[in-house]
Amino acid sequence: MWINLCSYRDRDVVPDAPSVMHLDYAEIASVGQHTESYSTPSRPTADTPTEWRDKFLEIELTHDQTEELKAALNDLRFPPLPAELPNGQVPIRGRVSPVWFVNRSLLRIGWVSGHGPAIAPRMATALARLETWVRVAPPTRRERPNWRKLTPEEATDLARELVHVHGDTFAAAALLSRACGISHGEASTQVRQFEAAGIVPGPIQPR
Repeated sequence: MWINLCSYRDRDVVPDAPSVMHLDYAEIASVGQHTESYSTPSRPTADTPTEWRDKFLEIELTHDQTEELKAALNDLRFPPLPAELPNGQVPIRGRVSPVWFVNRSLLRIGWVSGHGPAIAPRMATALARLETWVRVAPPTRRERPNWRKLTPEEATDLARELVHVHGDTFAAAALLSRACGISHGEASTQVRQFEAAGIVPGPIQPR
């Protein structure tokens, strides 16, 4: 399996940075579809939430040797800046990566989301082709409660995913401000901290 590590959002190429990952089928324990459902505030003062449903191709590895992948994703996320920037130009913030670590041996690739374009072919077609070579696991799903019912910790985790996985800084800031009871300025500062953070394999997430 060959996986493109560059996001569709990238308009330029990062020089000398590895941008494609190769996985031997023997390294893959299973593949499957995972769906995440959640809500965010529609606007800073609106009461009607925006409902989201994201579909991911989930890849369970037979090992947890993913340090090289983590390094490659961070190289793409934070490309080196030129020695001098043109007047008025600001440094590029952390880029969005299509590959998401759930834990050290479980990867997700964003496939369909309201935050951005869908990947072709359809998920069912991709899984049908992969079934010849690897085990296809039953689909899984995680439904978060309405954003008003999230704890501050749960809202912060979701906001971090909105930034790292989807690059949706607006939705992340609105969620932090409303769900955590902080000012918009404080929420924007926290979003910038998320953008500046590197990609690391995270803990196992509940479903």
